[in-house]
Amino acid sequence: MLAVIGGLVVFFMVFNKKRLVAAEAQSANARAGELAQRMGLEVVQGDPMTNLMYARALNTKSTGEMPEVHVRLEGSPGGRFTEVEYYERVKIDRGVTSSTITTWLTAHVAVKVRSPFPAFEVLLKNPKMYASEVKPKITAPPTPFGDPGLDAVLVLKTQDPRVAPVITEALRGVVGWGWVHIHGEGDQLLFHCTKLTATYVGIADQIQFVLDEMAKSLEQAAAAHGAG
Repeated sequence: MLAVIGGLVVFFMVFNKKRLVAAEAQSANARAGELAQRMGLEVVQGDPMTNLMYARALNTKSTGEMPEVHVRLEGSPGGRFTEVEYYERVKIDRGVTSSTITTWLTAHVAVKVRSPFPAFEVLLKNPKMYASEVKPKITAPPTPFGDPGLDAVLVLKTQDPRVAPVITEALRGVVGWGWVHIHGEGDQLLFHCTKLTATYVGIADQIQFVLDEMAKSLEQAAAAHGAG
């Protein structure tokens, strides 16, 4: 009986692995090398074939552990330094009566802005249960965008309300997404992902577009303020 159960476990593991491999092939546009090419970046660390949507699923062992996977893309398309980074590792230390699970995760898309700007943070107003794990980056009160469509789905936190109309147009690109966490401060825009939303780095090119549009608006606002 145990042999039969063991055989079934192996069968389902192999079956699921084949399904994952097939799904990964259908999402080949999320491979690091293909993302880099579309984004005007270079793969400076990691395997260009790593699929950033399926890295965890394909690398997690049956024990639950995951060896280190580290991919980083960099470049300066349009003159703005851009970075995509995905790092994940899971280690399990098993004791006699309990186990300790340690997880390391970094998953983000970053774009440099050519002018400094007031700090702000954008989050989903009503995140899904799986996307509710948020670590706030700044302490600031909510500020309305003044746009009913955005105010219905997003929350802007900033000490400077002048930011709202500047970034409104760019943020229309994230309406409908299941995860949004954008942190802007100093001269950098960051789209942060959590353990449950790390697969969003697989659409880094779409995130780049939103952050790049936001950077352009912030630069233009800074230039107009300086001219005034």
